[in-house]
Amino acid sequence: MAIFWTVILGGIIVFIFRTWQRKCDDAEAFEWANRREPIIVKSEHAFDKTAEARANEYCQKLAAHGNKHLLNPDGTYAVWCVVYRANMDIFKDVQALEQNHSRWYDAVTAEMAQRKADWIAKKSGYIRAAAGQAFAGQVRYNQN
Repeated sequence: MAIFWTVILGGIIVFIFRTWQRKCDDAEAFEWANRREPIIVKSEHAFDKTAEARANEYCQKLAAHGNKHLLNPDGTYAVWCVVYRANMDIFKDVQALEQNHSRWYDAVTAEMAQRKADWIAKKSGYIRAAAGQAFAGQVRYNQN
C-alpha cells in the first residue's frame, strides 16, 4: 500500500512540476512574441565581450517566436547593440578607463532613450495614419 501512495504522490509531483515548467515556457514565449519596444543592449563594463552575443540571442528569440512588432522592413529586428571599445594607451594610467566608460554609458543611455522615443513616435504615426485610412471596412473621405 505504501508503494501505491508513493507512486501516486510521485506522479502528482511530476505533473505539477511539468505544468509549472510549461507555464514558464509559455510566459517566456508570450514575452518574446509580443514585445513591442526595441531592446537595447549596452556594454556593462569596459571589457564586456558579451553584448554582441546577447543582442544576437535576442534577435534569434524574437525570430523563433515570430515577433512582428519589432521586425524592420529590411528583415532585421529592432535590437540595438552599443559596444564600448576601450582604447588602451600604454603611457596613461588605467584608472581613467573606468571614468571614460561611466561617461560613455551615461551618454549612450540618454541617446538610446531619445532614439527609443523617436522610434515609438514613428510607429505610433504609422498606426494613426493606418487608422485614419480605413476602419472596419469604412473609408474616410475628406469633406473639403
